Amino acid sequence: MNYMTHQIGNILRLTFKQSVIISSAMATVFILSIEKLQVLQTVELKVYDQMVQMRTDQGVDPRILIVAVTEEDLQKWNWPLSGEVLNRLLGKLEEYNPRGIGLDIFRDLPVQPGHEKLLQRLQQSDVIVPVCKHANGKNPGVAPPVGVEQNRVGFSDIVEDPDGFIRRNLIAVSVNKSEICQSPFSLSWQLALKYLAVGGIQAQLTPNQKLKLGDVIFKPLESHFGGYENADTQGYQILLNYRSAREIAKQVTVTQVLLGEIKPELVKDRIVLIGSTAPSLKDVFNTPFNNGKADDSGRMAGVEIHAQIISQILSAVLNNQGLFWFLPAWGEVIWIGGWSVVGGLLAWRIEHPLGWGIGIASSLTVLFAGNFVIFTQGGWLPVVSPSLGLVVATGGVLAHSAYHTKQEQEKIIQRVQEQQDLIAQLKVYVSQGMVSAPTKLINKNTHDSVTAIPPSENTSALPTKLINKNTDDSVTAIPPSENTSALPTQAVNTSPTLNSDVLGRLLMPDTVLNKRYQITKSLASGGFGDTYLAQDIQRPGNPLCVVKQMRPASQETKYLNVVRRLFNNEAYILETLGKNRQIPQLLAFFEENHQFYLVQEFIAGHPLTEELTPGVCCSRTEVINILKQVLQVLVFTHSYGVIHRDIKPSNLMRRTTDAEIVLIDFGAVKQVQPQMPHQDQESQTIAIGTPGYAPGEQMTGVPRLNSDIYALGIIAIQALTGGSPKNFRRDTNTGLIIIPTVCATDEQTWQDWWQLADTTEELTRILNKMVHLDFTQRYQSAKEVLNHISANLK
Repeated sequence: MNYMTHQIGNILRLTFKQSVIISSAMATVFILSIEKLQVLQTVELKVYDQMVQMRTDQGVDPRILIVAVTEEDLQKWNWPLSGEVLNRLLGKLEEYNPRGIGLDIFRDLPVQPGHEKLLQRLQQSDVIVPVCKHANGKNPGVAPPVGVEQNRVGFSDIVEDPDGFIRRNLIAVSVNKSEICQSPFSLSWQLALKYLAVGGIQAQLTPNQKLKLGDVIFKPLESHFGGYENADTQGYQILLNYRSAREIAKQVTVTQVLLGEIKPELVKDRIVLIGSTAPSLKDVFNTPFNNGKADDSGRMAGVEIHAQIISQILSAVLNNQGLFWFLPAWGEVIWIGGWSVVGGLLAWRIEHPLGWGIGIASSLTVLFAGNFVIFTQGGWLPVVSPSLGLVVATGGVLAHSAYHTKQEQEKIIQRVQEQQDLIAQLKVYVSQGMVSAPTKLINKNTHDSVTAIPPSENTSALPTKLINKNTDDSVTAIPPSENTSALPTQAVNTSPTLNSDVLGRLLMPDTVLNKRYQITKSLASGGFGDTYLAQDIQRPGNPLCVVKQMRPASQETKYLNVVRRLFNNEAYILETLGKNRQIPQLLAFFEENHQFYLVQEFIAGHPLTEELTPGVCCSRTEVINILKQVLQVLVFTHSYGVIHRDIKPSNLMRRTTDAEIVLIDFGAVKQVQPQMPHQDQESQTIAIGTPGYAPGEQMTGVPRLNSDIYALGIIAIQALTGGSPKNFRRDTNTGLIIIPTVCATDEQTWQDWWQLADTTEELTRILNKMVHLDFTQRYQSAKEVLNHISANLK
């Protein structure tokens, strides 16, 4: 029977990949749906305004001159300006040979004196373009001056967005014969044509009815473009590309022109626009430069907006300044979907909440910065939609991950409960004589016999507990994960001799398991299990891995079947725990010749035993760092209800690559169920742990989640004092730990010792609670300890 590598891992990875795809797809559909409702349009337009403001100001366009009707002009010439004043003004300007003059002042009704002379000039001049206004729901429109041909008139209509801002340029409209304004083209378009006509550039229609000037095609807006959704794009519209927020063109006043105070060069070969800038006439509009203040900052007069439009048309044709471009509908789906996938991948690949925050913030920064760069090149892509897609997809994957984790927790609870039942069955088999008796050990120094309890699981994870028969005192043997050659004992099997096929044999170097894992050396050996270093010869570079072998104590069918089920449960739990980067990954598990094997990730580094030198006290900073790193792992494992039960320095590896602590040797994973008052024997499990580090309830076979917290607290005290847990004693009155005289001048209780070493009263209080003899008075969760340390210790 062979259980091949990565089957569970592939399922988990596939599950999370599917969650990324599903969450991203759902986020994209959700965003596109709310886009249809125009929910995001307002925010998208505000982001557009910000990007317009952030662009480089191109300054004054030298091809345009604005003759402004100011407040001073109104006081001198009155409003509306009479026909005589306008006629004199136009005559003066025509003398200076402009390419076109736009009269952005309605003259559908006579204003005496001089109205007839003004009409005569307007009817005869090929340079002047008067205005009219099309009817809409609010007004009936304004007629052009009487007698002026419609092809020489331009409309002054400006398209406002729902928020009252001007962001679009209306070039042409379909004319209704019943309207009083019959001009199909805007004032700005008519004036731009007059300027370009000098260079022989005329407007054309492409085969698909698009307006074209020179090589530039002015593509009309559709109802969905950029940040717009279901926009009113009647007529022929393009997005208005503002040139400047401050001054689009040189400005002079009506009075200056009439009094001859301007130089002819200001007018010659330019487009001249005549219109009001006087605040009292209220011919001003909101623009993307509007900052919302009461001082009208960022607002522009109608004549200035016409100048912006003319400048955009001329720059597109003569200066190769690209018009705004947008993604098609399918392209926007890909754009939003792509960022949704990014959010899903962030949630999938990053485990720590701080990492999520940094990842999302970084992604949004890239999105906004990249979008602005594209905007400066004429592309307007949605920003809010993909940002929201990224966040929603992240939340979706996290929600799925939480749901999946909850399911995993429930499955692991079932597995570990089954594991306890299986262990109970094994104990029955042992009691029935189906398995050999414990191994008898003889102490060479005292000749006292001691009995080693044979481990019921993978012995590479189990420390050996020795009991001195003469004194009934417990002594500690070096656990199998350490160098067993250092044992001062000699094993003598006093039970019936087991067949070598039952116990199995130590694997020799170069032995290949499962046609893949080549043994290089033995790391540890125990009663019914061994740990080896091996190479994966089927992967490039033959990377190292750790192989743990479980040799069943009996080949009896019933016993072997129970061990097999126990082994499979153990593998399932290790596979799940291996998702955490501070726990070795399970690479494979299989059965070969009735021997069971677990293959785990090799952690390059050193155990914490090399840092905790006897007689040398670690600094408070070092100890707090150890506490935080190990507690992070315990928060994860305890969230599944799983306890390690053998936390000690040799099982804490300092990884070389990142100096993080990795918790190894999860060979005896058990589940602690909530204890009811009537539960005693039913809830007990086999005692596994290392004396000195394991608390009393664990050594009596009833471990709790906070049994791991106790062991970690002992390690912290060991690091701070430079002592050994085997030398720690308890004060008979207070129950507090009495430390050896290593860092203190005299033997002190732990309660007093903090004043003499590199610690604080708060750290002492935390450690006292971690190592309290009564588990009900101890911290109840690793998260509680971690939060307490993070909040109170720096």
